[in-house]
This record gives sequence, C-alpha cells and structure tokens, in this order.
Amino acid sequence: MPFGLTNALVTFQRMMNKLLKDYIEKFVKVYIDDIIIYSKNFEEYLIYLKKVFKALNEVNLKLNIEKSKFCQKEIKFLEHIILKQGIKMDKKKI
Repeated sequence: MPFGLTNALVTFQRMMNKLLKDYIEKFVKVYIDDIIIYSKNFEEYLIYLKKVFKALNEVNLKLNIEKSKFCQKEIKFLEHIILKQGIKMDKKKI
C-alpha cells in the first residue's frame, strides 16, 4: 500500500468497492475484507458466487478458505445476525 499501514484499511476498502461496484447493493455487501453474497435461491447464489470469484481472480486476490463460509442461512456480521427475515442484534454482544 502506498500510504503505509495507517491508510491500509481505507485503501483496501476503496479497492474492494471499485472492484465489486457493479455488484454492491445488488447481491454483495463489502466491509473491508468481508464480502457477503446474498440471493433469493441457491441457483442464483452460485451465479453470484462465480461473478465475485471471477472479479477477485482478475486482480489476483485470493480467499482464505479457512475463514470463508458458504451457503449460510444465518450469518454474524458486525455484532448483528443477518437472516432471511431481517437483521437482529447478537444477544451475546448486548
């Protein structure tokens, strides 16, 4: 990163926003190095997953497979739990 570690997160977030700009708010949410892909059904999910993988591959970014989770019906993100029905607070964080 050209500005050193002080601006590394901001620079990385900007890069991810630019890289995935066509997908953000349609089926992707990005927060620094977290990418959430959502869909209405599994078939759609696989198509979206391929699009995101392709975009990451084009700029030679790699996923840490050990930290990755796929096909989740519920996820914990920024002290919230995201479900099909909506968003709720993680009771462990209250």
